[in-house]
Amino acid sequence: MNWNICKLVELGVVILQALIFLLALMVRAANAPAEYDSDDEYINGPRQQRQPLII
Repeated sequence: MNWNICKLVELGVVILQALIFLLALMVRAANAPAEYDSDDEYINGPRQQRQPLII
């Protein structure tokens, strides 16, 4: 087997993993509940449910 092809495949896998990691961070940040800085908020209230990713 050609070692250059193996190196390119390994590089592709590493790049793909990095892109999936960045996508996971973006989805997690987009799904985080909004943090309000208000005197009216209930600080020790029940935790809000996260919205489902697929509706």
